Amino acid sequence: MKIEDNLAYGKDKVKFSEYCAFSFGVFGQNIIYGFIVAYIMIFYTDYLGIASTAAGTLFFVARLWDAINDPMMGFLTEQTRTRWGKFRPYFLFAPIPLLIVIVLSFTIPTFKIDNLLWAYMTYIAYGMIYTVMDIPMWSMTSVMSKNQKERNKFITCGKTAAPLALVLVSVVTVPVMKLFGEGAIGYKLTALLYGAIAFVGFMGLFLFTRERVEYSENKVTFKESINLIIRNTPLLKILSAQILVTLVDSLIMALIMYYCIYVLGSDSYVPLLSASFVIPMIIGVIIASKLGEQFGKKRTLIIFLVIRFMGFILLYFVGYENIYLFIGVNTIVSITFGAPEVLLPSMMVETIDYMELKTGIRAEGVIWSTQTFIAKAGAALSGVILGILLKFIKYVPNEVQTVSTIKGFHGILTLVPALAVLLTLIPIIVYKLDEKKYREILRKLGR
Repeated sequence: MKIEDNLAYGKDKVKFSEYCAFSFGVFGQNIIYGFIVAYIMIFYTDYLGIASTAAGTLFFVARLWDAINDPMMGFLTEQTRTRWGKFRPYFLFAPIPLLIVIVLSFTIPTFKIDNLLWAYMTYIAYGMIYTVMDIPMWSMTSVMSKNQKERNKFITCGKTAAPLALVLVSVVTVPVMKLFGEGAIGYKLTALLYGAIAFVGFMGLFLFTRERVEYSENKVTFKESINLIIRNTPLLKILSAQILVTLVDSLIMALIMYYCIYVLGSDSYVPLLSASFVIPMIIGVIIASKLGEQFGKKRTLIIFLVIRFMGFILLYFVGYENIYLFIGVNTIVSITFGAPEVLLPSMMVETIDYMELKTGIRAEGVIWSTQTFIAKAGAALSGVILGILLKFIKYVPNEVQTVSTIKGFHGILTLVPALAVLLTLIPIIVYKLDEKKYREILRKLGR
């Protein structure tokens, strides 16, 4: 019996199993993403012996390549036509290479090669293969249903599963690494474990989801795909906000290990501090999703961002002397993290319909490729900034830090994110594609 027969391809009703498969696929992907963002910098500086500024340069160079690679991948998905659809085939063929490269990224080479060159090779390879998985996965939210509410439900499920994965990475990674062995071997075997979970998630996406929105047989040229991005003004505003949001999230994740070891004095605080950032985010995703439906996505997002900005300022003055007071206040503030996680992607789906009405072309892969690039660019930009700031505060790996360096770590964790959140408000305030305009777009498209 064919796979399509098992999936009952003739039926249009979205099955509960599809929501589960999509959620677990996102969960697996974000285990990989979270582990890279939170631990690759400290692995480079403390185990491969790479200077923080050199690591930051690596992240920047990788993103320069992604500026070409990610739109190309979006263009490739628009050319894909198979019996499985446009996006599902990638979940069948790419998971094994992703598993291999994530393990190599946390491996100290035993043969003769410069460690920095090894880092360049593995990190850029990881970014390319990650793109092959990420763009089709989020593009699926636009084609698994013709119903707007069901599409938003897929996004909500995915954006709830993502922080759950980050909770797992935050809470269990340090104990798991210690279980596998002290030092670099712990990182390597943990990468293997997380890669295996991601592999299962992606295979589930291939087997238990389907594409329902018809795609045109007319294929988009690469030049057209770039023009679709440039001409999509609402999309560009969302991306401007999203890169700053990703920068904040990635900076915090990458800094937590440093903060616990060198400010709080023990990596045993990592699960607790990480959980205080990530678990409230899940609550925030659910709250923001409901409030966005009731009061509008833009208005809800602005309110959450203002509260988040004020929360970071408050955390700076709370200080780090009383860790439990800091964690308590941070837990409340971190509820606001959920709003951009769910509302920005939901708004991005609307820009796909906006572009279809404007040009007659429905290019999900091209538009979602921008999110993949922005997610990686934000993470890389945080790495560049962190590398520079670590040098600025005179951080010395594997040594007791000075008082000024410790205060510097605290400022990076609070004031730098506060500034980024403040800047995020600018593109959101000038965003014009509100609910009323979107309903009119859907009416003209006959949906």
